[in-house]
Amino acid sequence: MAIIKMTSGKAYVGKLEKYLKDPEKTKEHLQTGLNCDIKHLSYEFRETKAMYKKTAGRRYYHLVQSFSNKEDITPDKAHEIGVKLAEKQFANKGYEVGVITHTDKFHTHNHIVINSVNARTGKKFKSKAKDLWRIKDYSNELVKSYDLKYSLVNHLERTNNIVYDRGEYESYKRGNSWKADTILDIKKTLKEEPTSMNDFIDKLEDKGYGVKYSKTSKTMTFTTPQGKKVRGRTLTKSYEDIDYSKGALENEIQRFRKLSREKTYEQRNFKNERTYGTDEKLHQRSNGQGYDKENELGKGTSGHQKRIDRDTKPNDFDIEKAREFVESEQQSTAKDFGKWSDKLEREHEQGLDGNAIDRERVKQRNREIERAKQEALEISRARDIGPSL
Repeated sequence: MAIIKMTSGKAYVGKLEKYLKDPEKTKEHLQTGLNCDIKHLSYEFRETKAMYKKTAGRRYYHLVQSFSNKEDITPDKAHEIGVKLAEKQFANKGYEVGVITHTDKFHTHNHIVINSVNARTGKKFKSKAKDLWRIKDYSNELVKSYDLKYSLVNHLERTNNIVYDRGEYESYKRGNSWKADTILDIKKTLKEEPTSMNDFIDKLEDKGYGVKYSKTSKTMTFTTPQGKKVRGRTLTKSYEDIDYSKGALENEIQRFRKLSREKTYEQRNFKNERTYGTDEKLHQRSNGQGYDKENELGKGTSGHQKRIDRDTKPNDFDIEKAREFVESEQQSTAKDFGKWSDKLEREHEQGLDGNAIDRERVKQRNREIERAKQEALEISRARDIGPSL
C-alpha cells in the first residue's frame, strides 16, 4: 500500500540519522543531501539552527513515502522519485533536506528529513494539514509520470491494512476497534461530498455521532453513539490512510464545495444552451419557413404609421355651434354670479356675514384709536405752549 505520512521531533537529529543510515536498511548511493552534505546531516542541521539562534522547539520534520509492494520498482527509481519530491516541496524553498531510501522491508520506501529552520531565511517550518495534502498530490503526479499504478495515495480509500499504532492494531485485529468504526463512518460521510462543515456535521449526527467544532479552535472532537470521545488528530495518529484533523477535513470539504460550484456552473451553461436553442426554434414559422426579420419589422412600422394617421386625421369643425356654446356658457356664468352677489348682500344686511361684521368692527376700533391719539397730541401741545406764554 502507498503511504505518505509526516511527523516532527524535538530530539537531536543525530539519533534519527544513525537509524536512517543503517547499512542493513540502505546503501550509500541511496542517500542524497539537498542544500546540505548528507554525510554530515545532523551537524549541518545543528549549525543552521545555531546561526539563527533557533535551537529550541521542533528540530526536524520526518516524511515517509512508501510504495506499494505490487509495484515493479527498483530502489534507484524509488530514490529518484523521493529526491524530486523533496526538491520540489522543500529544497527549492531553502530548507536543508536528506533523502534516504530503505530496502529492508517488503515494500521500498523513502525517508525524507527536513531541517525545521530554513537555511535561506531563518524562518521555522510550521506544518499544516494542507501541506501534507499538497505533498501527497505532488507525489501522485510523480507516480503517474513513472507509470506506477498501485502507489497513488487516495485520501478516501479504505484498505485492510491501515493501522500502524500497535495498541489500536490489536483492537483492530480483534474486531472491536471503535476508532476504526468511527473512521469508517467519517469516510462514508465524506463520500457524500458535503459542501460545508455544517453539512458534514449534520450528516454525522444523522448517524448518531456528536461533533464538537468551532472555527476558532485548533481541534474537533467526535463523540460516538456509545458515548466515547476522540479527537480528529488522535484518529490520524492511529490510522495512516488519511488525515482526520480539523484543518484536513476543512480542506477536503472546501474541495467538495469547489467541485460542486464547477458542476453547477456547467449545468447552468448547458441549460442556457438549451434555452437558446428553444428561442431559435420559436423564431421559426409553423409552416417551416424561416423568420423574416425585415418583413416583421415592416409590419410593425406600418401599424404604427396607421395609428399616427388615424390620430392626426382632421375632423369637421362647426364654427356656429362653437359660438353658440360659448355664449351660452357666458350667460350661465353671469346669471350664477348675480345670484351669488344678491345672496351675499342679503346676508350682510341680516348680519349673517361674519367677516364683513368683523371688518366694520376693526375699522371702528382704528378710528377710535386715531381720535384718542389726536386728542392726546393736542393736550400735549397745549401744555408746551402754556409756560412759554
